Amino acid sequence: MFPNIEERHPGLGEVFSGVFTSQVSPLSNLATPYPVVQCMLQMAGLRKKDVLYDLGSGDGRILITAVQQFGVKAVGVELNDSLVRWTISRVERLDFQDKIHILRTNFFTVDLREADVVTMYLGNEANHLLRPKFEKELRPGTRVVSHHFQVEDWEPLEVSTLLVPETGRNHTVYLYRMPQEARSSTVYRR
Repeated sequence: MFPNIEERHPGLGEVFSGVFTSQVSPLSNLATPYPVVQCMLQMAGLRKKDVLYDLGSGDGRILITAVQQFGVKAVGVELNDSLVRWTISRVERLDFQDKIHILRTNFFTVDLREADVVTMYLGNEANHLLRPKFEKELRPGTRVVSHHFQVEDWEPLEVSTLLVPETGRNHTVYLYRMPQEARSSTVYRR
């Protein structure tokens, strides 16, 4: 259903075959740029008591930044074994094992009821398929922050667009908040 990295970017799969020893992420050209990470976390209004889940956590940059700057607990969900190993090695070097937990699994199978904030940079199809899961599992008040892709039929609470010099393009971030009322997708209808 979702193409793997090799299908989307021929030759990139070779990057994941070895052990990563440099500080440069193996996905730095596909990952959320750091200025966008900052914007996402600020829009989420993170508080120290929050638990953040990053779906498709890649190289862990959102998790690590959230822990370093906001002191939250964070859970990364990533299928790619090489990226999981990469992130775990960074977490260990930073001594954040008590703050960051990495799950090597499909984010559709993860229980999100503990999340106060969910971040993602996934795509229209994934966001569409995740919507019912969010509506079922996320507590009222939980914030959902998406880089570039909207959640279909949800009205964003806030939208921010920023020009990132390193990419030379605008990046849009969408903030949603689960309603305080009973969970119903009609709350988000446009």
